[in-house]
Amino acid sequence: MPNANEPLLIWQGKEAEPQIEPCVLVENSEKSYGDKNSGNLLIHGDNLAVLKALDADFAKKVKCAYIDPPYNTGATFAHYDDSVGHGQWLSMMKPRLELIRSLLKPDGVITVQIGFDEMAYLKVLMDEVYGRNHCIGQIAVRMSHSAGMKRRAVDRRFIKNTEYILMYYNEEPPKLQPLYEVCEEYPVNYYQYISVFPQENNGKGRYINLIDVLYEKFKAEFDAYSLKRTNVSIKFLYSECANVRQFILQNKHRVVRKDSNVPGVDASSLSGLSENEFIDCITQNEHYSIGLNASCNPYQLYSIAAKVKSMESGEEALTNLVGDWWGSFYKDMSRVDIEGGVKMKTSKKPERLIEWILTSVTSENDIILDAFLGSGTTAAVAMKMRRKFIGIEMGDQCLSLCLPRLRRVVDGTDTQGISKAQFWRGGSGFTFLTGCAGAVRGAELI
Repeated sequence: MPNANEPLLIWQGKEAEPQIEPCVLVENSEKSYGDKNSGNLLIHGDNLAVLKALDADFAKKVKCAYIDPPYNTGATFAHYDDSVGHGQWLSMMKPRLELIRSLLKPDGVITVQIGFDEMAYLKVLMDEVYGRNHCIGQIAVRMSHSAGMKRRAVDRRFIKNTEYILMYYNEEPPKLQPLYEVCEEYPVNYYQYISVFPQENNGKGRYINLIDVLYEKFKAEFDAYSLKRTNVSIKFLYSECANVRQFILQNKHRVVRKDSNVPGVDASSLSGLSENEFIDCITQNEHYSIGLNASCNPYQLYSIAAKVKSMESGEEALTNLVGDWWGSFYKDMSRVDIEGGVKMKTSKKPERLIEWILTSVTSENDIILDAFLGSGTTAAVAMKMRRKFIGIEMGDQCLSLCLPRLRRVVDGTDTQGISKAQFWRGGSGFTFLTGCAGAVRGAELI
């Protein structure tokens, strides 16, 4: 719960709380599509009134809400007015955040994607609504290149490449699923190779230089690229030669790096070790490979196997554990306009971005909510990932973009986005509901 002692965000008009009356949701059977029992809802109506109406049947049932509200950048987009006053924008957001909170499961999560203009204010507002200590992360997402028209103002301000995702839980911390991305280059310092494991040599293991192993096995590649017998060549060979990559992956338990971060061990057990020897130690029920360097300081060996994960294709690859910097999505933005077969380039988000969010905090059959559905990306991804969705959109794009896009997902004719990665061939369906305009007094709707 929010802490009453935390500082609050104050703006003119905050006290004018809207009086929200729920709308009536009526099915339009001509627009419903596919499996009528799928549990998926596409709703055309004002999200404030619709969220209030959903409380009767969906209170504490939604596992993840993702919203991508107008960023209030001062621009006017084809589908959204993104130039309202700052206080008006906050007054628009607050009741919607509160209504979404009532729909979330105790361990449910809300994720809000936002730009630079309102991010700091939104963070304080979400601290107030959800509780500052309920923040799971503030994720920076690289969404664009420093190219095109953006460069015209480079002498006056830094180019905006980044958007932000604020992620909060409702009442109970959820269990997160770690995210991994494929390493684009060979990781630093994995330059040793275990030639003998301790169990093979009376308790003493031994390692040699990885570059020496690669040179003996792949001398033809060294000669072809005129490479020197140095660790720098390992990075090049891993990037350019599939057979070298395969060798490292096949020997992932032997390829290691040295690190001075060593757990507490009995120093006497290390006596008599030469510099390239190590032993297996057990401390606090964990296994460690520990040795001594030339200065008799202990080191630990870390295997590259911890970075090897199995991809959707079934092949293994070196990966990095993802933190709060999601740096690769600018690549998706170059082709996002064609995803789903609908055009909404200015504010459309890549399917892979929503996939990452849902992978981290949801499981199959969980209910996913998007109250600013836009072109239908969240709903499309939810279906492809075998989740259930509630998508709300008040604009005409509910009919012109969301409806045809989701029909293609059900039919299996949408082969773009994450379809291949999720092995999507079609299925499921959705019920199309229309909400009344909603009765709201005391605050102007955006």
